[in-house]
Amino acid sequence: MFLLYQDTLPIFPFCTQVQMIEDRQLIQELKHAAAEKFRDPNDAMKQLTPLKENWTLLEDVPEDDNNNNVDYRRFGWWGFRPRCLQFLSGVNGMLLLLFLFIFAQGSIVNGLVNTSISSIEKRYNLSSSKTGTVSIGYDIGNGALGLLVTYWIRTRRAKVKALSLGALLLWAGAMIFALPHFTVGLYNYGASVRTTCHHSNNDTRSTCEEEETGLSNYMFVFLTGQILQGVGAIPLHTFGSDLLEASAPPNSGGLYLGLKDAAGALGPAVGYLLNGKLLNTYVDFNKPGAVQPDGGPSDSRWLGAWWLGFPMFATIALLISPWLAGLPGKYPDNATLSTGTKKGKEYPENKGLVNFFKEMASMFKIPTLLFLTSASCGIAMSFNGLITFAVKYVENQFAQPAGWSAILSGIVLIPGGMGGSLLGGFMMRRLRVGISGALKLAITGSIVMGITSAGFLLRCDNINLAGVTSPYLQGPAPVPPIVGAQEMTSSCNLNCNCQTKYDPVCAPSGVEFFSPCIAGCMEQLPGESKLQSYGMCSCLPTNQSAASGSPDVENKVTSGHCPNNCDLLPVVLCALFVYAVGMASMGPAMLFSTLRCVQESRRSLALGFQSLIARFLGAIPGPIVYGSLIDRACLLWNETCDQKGACLVYDNANLSTYFFTVTFALACWIFLSLCLALYSWKRSEANSKLVDEKNAELDNDARKRVSGILELVYYRETTV
Repeated sequence: MFLLYQDTLPIFPFCTQVQMIEDRQLIQELKHAAAEKFRDPNDAMKQLTPLKENWTLLEDVPEDDNNNNVDYRRFGWWGFRPRCLQFLSGVNGMLLLLFLFIFAQGSIVNGLVNTSISSIEKRYNLSSSKTGTVSIGYDIGNGALGLLVTYWIRTRRAKVKALSLGALLLWAGAMIFALPHFTVGLYNYGASVRTTCHHSNNDTRSTCEEEETGLSNYMFVFLTGQILQGVGAIPLHTFGSDLLEASAPPNSGGLYLGLKDAAGALGPAVGYLLNGKLLNTYVDFNKPGAVQPDGGPSDSRWLGAWWLGFPMFATIALLISPWLAGLPGKYPDNATLSTGTKKGKEYPENKGLVNFFKEMASMFKIPTLLFLTSASCGIAMSFNGLITFAVKYVENQFAQPAGWSAILSGIVLIPGGMGGSLLGGFMMRRLRVGISGALKLAITGSIVMGITSAGFLLRCDNINLAGVTSPYLQGPAPVPPIVGAQEMTSSCNLNCNCQTKYDPVCAPSGVEFFSPCIAGCMEQLPGESKLQSYGMCSCLPTNQSAASGSPDVENKVTSGHCPNNCDLLPVVLCALFVYAVGMASMGPAMLFSTLRCVQESRRSLALGFQSLIARFLGAIPGPIVYGSLIDRACLLWNETCDQKGACLVYDNANLSTYFFTVTFALACWIFLSLCLALYSWKRSEANSKLVDEKNAELDNDARKRVSGILELVYYRETTV
């Protein structure tokens, strides 16, 4: 029969009717534990006097599932735990299932959503600041509940169940995100709109069709889907990392976390590349009566099937959910932490709100954790802002189609992220670093980020758009930003009654026009090419007539943008690749440091605390800041039903400057935070050594004084 002393810190076990060698071991443990609490022998006597009154039977302590004869150390569901599935019960099996989960999550959230932002803006008349709000829905859901979930869910079995439920929520969120495509009508890009100029007494005016009204309200549907996906990812990034690191072999936790992060980068890679191809498929290919633009994916009016990939990856999340539920609910008997510490038994903990706030307040007393959280805020802001608008940046800065921009961004950012995660995990495994070494590796990554952010200073010239960046004929210079085609009228197109559907055309002089009608073109020329030509254009410069001697050439425009001779894209993509490597290489080191700077029983809470702060101070403001700055660089806004919609043309100089300013400032923020984290950790280590030396002296003295008292108490109880 075992006896348990109920007190706050030390637990005093006694036993009767056991072997003498076990008795002696218990006495030695008792001496050590009591010496730490009762350094004064007088206090020890006062505490040991009522000792017997506080004893309770250890048999009365509730055990977890001792009566259902189920071995929760094996893989399976309830009582069904076949031998053929036990290869999934180890750390490699857990890594495989988490790999599939994070692959689906990364493909949807960081792949499909980000590559669809530009298309969603055009389809639903949203500005970049609004799509930035849609993007942060994931972080709102993840951050709002993340801390509470990590506090209330403490046992391994509960964490496993949470992983399974998270996969179901990810599936539901992805399906809701794609729902607007099935509830709106056909995409109206102006196929039935008259494109040429017909003189009348009416001004240029906007046409408004019933199906186009209220499209911007679908922002809330997208936001709902993102929030559900964020809630579903809470168990993956908190419990998944905790369980995987705790189940890893000694000194291998960093490597397994690096492999997990690499899977998180593989998902977005597939999402980027796949959606880049899907955007070459017309958005309404599955709806009767849909008419595609004549120019195909290269047509400026083209809109790709942004929604098509969501059901595919949502199905993976749905199928993986029951397998996650089968993970072992208990650690194996020989399970050890990656530091070699034996895994202890899990007991129910106080889950009251008062205790919750007390533990939350204690997180603010760990300086190293606070500075790591500050660095995480900077990384989250930079990552979310860049991953959301990188495709849009390449598309507008270098005049690339949306699908090709998504592929280019995926080829650069995702392999860089995967390589950085693997590099960070490998370096930690190779060097066998502790917290100080891990922080030094992270500091190196922040330096790389700061240097390569200068790549954003490379820019292309603005397009020469009449009425926006250049005047009509000899007219006054325009003052951007311009909202709608109404502000682009001139004497050459004043009575053309043009409708405001964006259909750019290029003149032989290299000047672009908003549409053939705005260019004053009177007729549509026949031709076999996909590029439609228009003639008798009154807004083209007249001083070329004498030089060329061919008014037919002078008055002719061709559909599409003018050729872009900028060749800086490969250089910028190389800089983005190195930037992604530097950012991702910090992940394993920072996660390892976070897990190691707190007690083992509070790891999940520390991750939840860090996730909450990083999301609300970093990930959520990030896309809003980037989106607002992108909107400030807009030169020409679309207008539908007298409402400002998506931006059509950007000022490349301002776009480049804004991106560099934000990314460089965040790199400096991360660098400073990590340096402070390293300083605080070294200082705490130095203080800890001094305290340990002093405590050792006190412990030795206390053990000698209390030894006689403990022997007396033990003798009395064993003779009862």
